[in-house]
Amino acid sequence: MTPRILIPTQDLAPDDPALRCARLNFPEAEMHLLHVVDLLPPLDLLADVGDTALTQARDLLDALGPGEVVVADQPAGVILDRARSGAFDLIVMGTERRGRLERFFLGSVAEAVVRESPIPVLTVRAPADRLTRIRRVTLLHDFSPSAERALGTVRTLWPGAAVTLLHALDPESLHMPFPVTIPEGGSAADQFIHRNQAWRQGAQRRLDALGGGEVVQGEPAELALDRARTGQTDLLALGTVSRTGVGRLLFGSVAQRVVRESPVPVLTARAAPERR
Repeated sequence: MTPRILIPTQDLAPDDPALRCARLNFPEAEMHLLHVVDLLPPLDLLADVGDTALTQARDLLDALGPGEVVVADQPAGVILDRARSGAFDLIVMGTERRGRLERFFLGSVAEAVVRESPIPVLTVRAPADRLTRIRRVTLLHDFSPSAERALGTVRTLWPGAAVTLLHALDPESLHMPFPVTIPEGGSAADQFIHRNQAWRQGAQRRLDALGGGEVVQGEPAELALDRARTGQTDLLALGTVSRTGVGRLLFGSVAQRVVRESPVPVLTARAAPERR
C-alpha cells in the first residue's frame, strides 16, 4: 500500500519536522502539503500581506513538493475538510508553534485535528534533526475499536516494525475495559483483589490473541512517556476514544498528555465511523 499523506506545513522550510518525518518513513508515499495562512484579527492584515506574500508562499511550497496554499480563518477546519474528503490515509503534522502567523500548536489547531480527524494522525514534536526512521512501536491498547484501528494502522504503515502492546492496569480504577467474573462472597477488599487478578489474566489473554504484549500496572500516559523518554521506542500509538465512553484513553486525558509531551512521534486513531 502506498499511503496518501496530508502534511499541514507550518513554516514552508525543508527542516519542517512533519515533512522530515514523512519523508524518512514513507519515501514512496503520495504527499500533499497544505499551508494555511491564518489571518485572524486584525483582518486588514490581508491587505498588508498582499498577493506578493501569497505568491512567495506558493513558490516556497512548490520547492518542497506538491500541495496548496489556502487563506482561511479556521486552519483546523481546512485540514479536517481534506481529511474527510477520502483523498488521504494519514495526516502528519507538527505540534509546536513556530511562526508569528501560525497556530499549529496544541490547544488549537493540532488538538482539534487529533480529536476530530476521521483518519489517523501522526503528530511530531521533536526537532527535525532528532527524528529517525520508525522501527520500534509502543502501542497503548485498551481493547477498544479505536485501539484496534491504531494497531491496524501501525501494522499497515510499518509492517517491519517491532510492535510492543501495553495494557495499563490501574488497581484503583472503578472502570473495566471488559467484563470479568468475580467470585461471590468475601470482603470488599477481597472482591477488589479478585477483580484485578481477573483483569490482569483476561488482558493478557487478549494481548496474546493479538500477537503478545505486556500488562503493566500504572497510569497509562506515564507508562508510555517513560518508554519514549528512555529511548525504548521510536513511536507511541493509541486510540483516542474508548469503547465504553468511560475509559482512560480519551482525548483530553491520556491521549492529550501523550501527544503534548512525547519526545517521539505519536500516532492517534479514532474508531472507524461504522464501529463507533
